[in-house]
Amino acid sequence: MSRLPVACVVVGLLIFSTLTQAAELRRSPYLLEMKPDGVTIRWRTDRSSPPPALVRYGSDPNKLDQALMATELPAASNNAYDWTAKLTGLKPNTKYYYALDMAGVTLCGGDEDCSFITSPPVGEKAPLRFWCLGDSGSNRPRGPNTDAALKAPGPGNPFLVRNGFLKFNGDKPIRGGIILLGDNGNPQGTDVQYQTAFFQTYPKILSKTALWPCVGNHDMERNVYGRTFATAKDSATSESTNEGPHFPFYYSADIGNVHLVILDPWWTWWTRNTDLNHRPWRQQMEWLDKDLAATKQEWIILGDHFPCYADGNYNSDGEGGMLSMLRKELVPLCDKHGVDMFLAGHDHSYQRSFLISKHLGDGKTFDPKQHLKFAGDGRKEPIVKRFGPESGTIYVVHGAGGGGRPGGNYALPAMVPMPEKDGKVLRGIQGAGSFVIDVDGLTLTSYALDAAGNVLDQFSMQKQR
Repeated sequence: MSRLPVACVVVGLLIFSTLTQAAELRRSPYLLEMKPDGVTIRWRTDRSSPPPALVRYGSDPNKLDQALMATELPAASNNAYDWTAKLTGLKPNTKYYYALDMAGVTLCGGDEDCSFITSPPVGEKAPLRFWCLGDSGSNRPRGPNTDAALKAPGPGNPFLVRNGFLKFNGDKPIRGGIILLGDNGNPQGTDVQYQTAFFQTYPKILSKTALWPCVGNHDMERNVYGRTFATAKDSATSESTNEGPHFPFYYSADIGNVHLVILDPWWTWWTRNTDLNHRPWRQQMEWLDKDLAATKQEWIILGDHFPCYADGNYNSDGEGGMLSMLRKELVPLCDKHGVDMFLAGHDHSYQRSFLISKHLGDGKTFDPKQHLKFAGDGRKEPIVKRFGPESGTIYVVHGAGGGGRPGGNYALPAMVPMPEKDGKVLRGIQGAGSFVIDVDGLTLTSYALDAAGNVLDQFSMQKQR
């Protein structure tokens, strides 16, 4: 009986080992651009196995009878593949399961963690829940200091906020999705900071919940943000800069009877030119005006990292004039098109306004007779709001997803007083937490949660024709 040379055996084993090495999932799947008939799934693997990568999906977790080849995206490093797959032709209001394959090996899926429910048909009054996270990216890599690490409490604030929301939420599906309000990866928004601050914090939620991203001033690595998130580019106007042609990070989407708009004053304006006539900024405002004029949805929610009104660790009458300029730009459009709620982060606290309109000046210029559209705060009795222009908007600030920040007067008269603390009545709350919006027909109910999942503030609004 002949024997192969030892060298041939070793080489053969090495080749066999290389060919049979399974791919490693480096970034769990996350869902973007959820629609009644489709969704985009993204994920990351190492490079131990060659393509193809694909998604298997279907209505039975044990029989994923449809498959779609994934497209490779520009990767963050030479050691990883980033993948995207856009599923189309799905049925609305339908639960699907999916699994990720790489070189014939199933990496994850075929269970509840890898499932989603498609959006309702546009305009349908289906119950929706949105989870809003502002400035959540504080779980970031820090310098090596063993003593400090041992003494530091844990887990970090983003994990506490996550756990608190899950306690509040129970088993209820987040049908509307997660609205990010910027500063998702601090302090520079690098790929490593996104991995630790975002993807490793919420993996089991992201794999089954639609994500609506918003860019903030700490999302500094523009290419990382753009490579990470799909932002419905067909709904925005392209622009050209010295970096080449690109699409701004603003977009809109229809979810049930809600029209959601995400704005981007940071990269289309403030980072390059503080002139309000800066052409990319004017393009965004022109796009916003047309987008809001075209919608027939019963609810309009705008999201933006920067608030029009705030008096916590930032003051909207200061901040180099940016927030006051935004107020003068955006409030008239909110009034013109009957925007119901304006969401923002940036200030690491929770504040919300009364139902107001036409309040363009500094805080001290607020006049209830002129600016207040409904006298109540929505706690005991719903705020009643009519459809149409000049009907009032509620402006919400919640940038505490990664922790609160001390300081601030919380004294703007346009904001609702919060429950007393230490004998003081303040128009805001400092501390880590998140914000929840429930929409059910013509009723909207909101909850401000602390890190333990306790409700700090609850209010409702009803629309009337």
